[in-house]
Amino acid sequence: MCYPEVLLYMKALKCSINKWKEKSYIVFIQEEPLLKKA
Repeated sequence: MCYPEVLLYMKALKCSINKWKEKSYIVFIQEEPLLKKA
C-alpha cells in the first residue's frame, strides 16, 4: 500500500463508473418498450 491516493482515486473512479452504468441501465429499461414498438 505505497500509493493510497491512487487506490482512493481508483475506488472513486470505479464508483462513478458504476453510477453511470446504473443510470444508463435505468434509461435503457425506460426506453426498451419504445425499441420493441419500432
